[in-house]
Amino acid sequence: MRPENIQIHTSKPHRDVNTWPARLERKNFLGGFFDMVVRVEDKELRCRRPFVVDADCGANVSIHIQPKDVLLIGMH
Repeated sequence: MRPENIQIHTSKPHRDVNTWPARLERKNFLGGFFDMVVRVEDKELRCRRPFVVDADCGANVSIHIQPKDVLLIGMH
């Protein structure tokens, strides 16, 4: 999944598929977009959005990824 395909919500979205609780760890403005890091359990995910999420670092958020934006690759 690509960082720009991860949606961050300050409340739980009305979707159950590909939606997880997370914590907003960092957010930085990088010109044309905001670069944010969220923690889901023990994993960090990088998100890039064209707008800021109205949440402070350390806040509980939800993330959602559209099923069409997920590609699983098997490893042997």
